[in-house]
Amino acid sequence: MSTVTSYMLDLDQATEGWTLHLEARNLSPTTIRAYRLAVRGLAVYLGKQGMPTDVESITGEHIEAFIADVVKTRAAATAHQRYRGLKQFFKWLVEQGDIRRDPMSTVKPPIIPEHHIETVKIEDFRAMLKTCQTDYLDDVRDEALLRMLWDTGGRLAEVTGLQVSDVDFSDKVVRLFGKGRRERLVAISATTAASLHRYLRRRQRTSQGSSPFLWTGRKGQLTPSGIRQMVWRRSDLAGLDHRAHPHAFRHSKADQWLAAGGSELGLRKQMGWRSPVMVARYAAKNAERRSIEEARRLGLGDRV
Repeated sequence: MSTVTSYMLDLDQATEGWTLHLEARNLSPTTIRAYRLAVRGLAVYLGKQGMPTDVESITGEHIEAFIADVVKTRAAATAHQRYRGLKQFFKWLVEQGDIRRDPMSTVKPPIIPEHHIETVKIEDFRAMLKTCQTDYLDDVRDEALLRMLWDTGGRLAEVTGLQVSDVDFSDKVVRLFGKGRRERLVAISATTAASLHRYLRRRQRTSQGSSPFLWTGRKGQLTPSGIRQMVWRRSDLAGLDHRAHPHAFRHSKADQWLAAGGSELGLRKQMGWRSPVMVARYAAKNAERRSIEEARRLGLGDRV
């Protein structure tokens, strides 16, 4: 009499295949890490609680308990990120035929309380630019880099990875590579283009003159950490009350765009957002101020 041995696929084994799948999709290392953290966090939690870790036995109740634990110990946004990662993971398992039912089908996303996202005030940005007003290469570069962050609203990784060939001075656009290596063209102003061109002309006289990378220092390409520290240093030199962060320029771009009457669709395209939800999130900070300014422009009370 033959016996049939049932095979159980545990989370650790499934994560290995999941990672290969994500890499095959050419997702960014940051995105892959976030997805892996979600599954790894679930595996650790279930193991500590004595709950099943084989994927077929995991239920929505197990996942809800894990998400609730993340909400208690981490930020709500982190819990929502774990939820999204698990949503994709179990959907993939169903598509692969590794599980018969999706336990996430009954799990609702955690509620993220509305929070304000900090922006950089235009007067603070101008103060930072004033700290770059010398003819030294570092100052010329930092002015161009600050303007690029402000003008494009690009993510730190996107701006850091720019190459000289990604800049089109004729059309005044730059090519950014976003999440999943998705490419998009972002407009830059004539002022930003002129600042950038001046920097490249000055750099041409140095050992980094032939570097394919746009942002360089004495030792080669600038890193995300190096750019972040530059922004902090310029904040300190400008005497700002609080240090600016590179991502705050992204928030500022969204705020300035909407305040100037720019369309939400246009903003999504320039920022590389697929969902309109992101527009609402990034625009929340100064929505009330913008609505007051809009009401004043309309002047409805003066029309009667």
